[in-house]
Amino acid sequence: MPNTQTTIRKDHKKWKCQNKVNDQICGKISDITETMCECRIRRKPDTEALAEDDSVIGEMYKLDDDLTEHWKYFSPEKISGAIKDTLYSLPSINSTVIIPSRIASHRITHLDHRAID
Repeated sequence: MPNTQTTIRKDHKKWKCQNKVNDQICGKISDITETMCECRIRRKPDTEALAEDDSVIGEMYKLDDDLTEHWKYFSPEKISGAIKDTLYSLPSINSTVIIPSRIASHRITHLDHRAID
């Protein structure tokens, strides 16, 4: 079995129905919180996993008898805008950091693991 997960990733916002209706694929896009399509068929294996921009990020690989879904994602999870902005706003390794005097007496380990006294 390929690497799958039963938790839905944060970037997985929608799904595209692959069920056949009147010999044609339904193709309806639904919010990930909805498990039933407008065609009245539950999402099942081969359902496409979509990001907010409707790009395909994976698919449902397996549906257990207890309705546990196993999703297979094609690429690592994208970092959301808010998290990305936070990461870029963090001080770099070479930045000066002001340390309060009550902490200054403690030995601090720098990010590259060199001790700073």
